[in-house]
Amino acid sequence: MRPDGKLVACTRRGEVWIVTNPGSDDPAQVRFTRFATGLHESLGLWVHDDRTVFGTQRAELTKLIDTNGDDVADEYQTFCDKWGVSGDYHEFAFGPARDKDGNFFITLNVGFGGGHQAKGYWRGWCVKIDPKGDIEPWATGLRSPNGVSFSPDGDLFYCDNQGEWVATNKMHHIQKGENYGHEAGLRWVKDSPFKESLPSKALQGMRYDGEKRTEPNAPANAPVGFPNFTPPCIWFPYGRMGNSASEPRWDTSGGKFGPFTGQCFVGDQTKSMVMRVALEKVDGRYQGACFPFRSGFQCGINRLLFDNDGNLYAGQTNRGWGSLGGKPYGLQRLSYTGVLPFE
Repeated sequence: MRPDGKLVACTRRGEVWIVTNPGSDDPAQVRFTRFATGLHESLGLWVHDDRTVFGTQRAELTKLIDTNGDDVADEYQTFCDKWGVSGDYHEFAFGPARDKDGNFFITLNVGFGGGHQAKGYWRGWCVKIDPKGDIEPWATGLRSPNGVSFSPDGDLFYCDNQGEWVATNKMHHIQKGENYGHEAGLRWVKDSPFKESLPSKALQGMRYDGEKRTEPNAPANAPVGFPNFTPPCIWFPYGRMGNSASEPRWDTSGGKFGPFTGQCFVGDQTKSMVMRVALEKVDGRYQGACFPFRSGFQCGINRLLFDNDGNLYAGQTNRGWGSLGGKPYGLQRLSYTGVLPFE
């Protein structure tokens, strides 16, 4: 959302659009202007001001500048392109999230299929990009980290998607130097600041819960104990609570969205639903619970955003593998009616 109240939306096909009057109940009052085009699967935006937008592409973080105020970008500047991209179809890049000091954070998807899953540098990592555009590896063990956001308290979170090394969708609090369990990104530990504190590969023969293996022909020296990774603060029960978790977003509306101030909402790309998350911090670590919130959207939910009036916007795509709702893409608004919900 821009400071002037206009909404900025990007498409998977590489276009960025400005939406005027996005909260109008009269569709005739809503206008769309194409701000930028030609991006490579931009999956996240950061609005700097009414004329400047940062967009994450597969291979770079791009600064889009409207120099004359006509809602069309005139300059496309590469802000940072210092992470790897190989051409693997699964190498998505998510974010950016931005902290109070002006640093950006981007989460980098691992590859899929033939060859190593981290073919390029920092795949399977969260990276920090400072205001000068320099990159710093921040944390590893990520698989398909679709969505990274700061909480109102300034803590950084991401949601990961079920697959190899990831039992079901989950939500992590990202902290510098930690490992969140997927082994592909460990390939680049040797080139990171954490080569003395993080393993360079996953231990083989270890059960997920750390129990010693007892099946026939199990190696006598099979490792015992938990693997060296940080567990998530939330596990989303697979199927019942979505199949493809996306961006976490906090309710900062002060009651305009109902009785959920301070709680977190997470979209799901397959089930076209929004889940609610309640967190608490115990001894410096987050834990909590997740709840179904709303379903029935027209397409898979990839991004969420609150406006100043407490409306929740959902940016949607079916990503090509399908989602409930039947539409290939969508932009929908969820508003509080004033009637106290069952929750």
